[in-house]
Formats: sequence, C-alpha cells, structure tokens
Amino acid sequence: MIISSLRFKNNFVIKINYKLKVMKHIITSIVLLFITFSVSAQSKEEKKAQKRTDEIVKVLSLDKEETAKVYEALLAKEKKITVLKEEHKDNKETFKAEMKVLTKATNRVMKDFLGGERMKKMHAHFRAKRENSK
Repeated sequence: MIISSLRFKNNFVIKINYKLKVMKHIITSIVLLFITFSVSAQSKEEKKAQKRTDEIVKVLSLDKEETAKVYEALLAKEKKITVLKEEHKDNKETFKAEMKVLTKATNRVMKDFLGGERMKKMHAHFRAKRENSK
C-alpha cells in the first residue's frame, strides 16, 4: 500500500513538473514573438528612410552633415506616413491628399538645406526611375 501511494505521488509530481516546463516554454515563446513584432515594426520606418537616404546620397554626393539632415527629414516623413495610414485606413482619397501635403512639406525642408539645383537633380532621378519601372 505504501509503495503504491509513493508511486502515485511521484507520478503526480513528475506530471506537474512536466506541465510547468511546458507552460514556461509556451510563455517564453509568446513573449519572444511580441518582442520580435515590436522590433520589426520600429525598424521598418528606419529601413525605408535609410534606403531612400542612401539613394539620395548616391545621386547628390552629400557630406555627413547633409546626409544626417536628409535622414532625419525622411525618418520624420516615414513616421508620419505610418500615423496617416492608421488614421485613414478606410479613406484612400483623404490619405492621398494628406500624403501630398506631407511630401511638399518634406521637400521644402530638404530644399532649405540642399538647395534648388540639387532638389531638381534628385527629382529628375526619381522621375526617371519611376518611368523605367513602368
């Protein structure tokens, strides 16, 4: 009788320990999944801004100070675009109108420190790139 009760207790303890280990693994996996999503959402805007900045640097041969200013302007634009997408999920026309205003404002800021000739060169490059992709 004593031996069978000990076996029952040991099996019970082993099963509980196993279930706790499984729960720990599940909770850890869920936490890591949330961390991954939050990191990927933050870096998406930064990656887009960096990619665009690298392209502008390549076209205009900017120095470090100008590169930093362009990156800051484009990063601010990308963050605003993310906010606008959330605000205007259902209304594409309003989103497009807001995007035009945002693009003009960003271009004005960039024109202040790049100058008119460089902005024309940059716009010509992107226009040609759009035409080639069609």
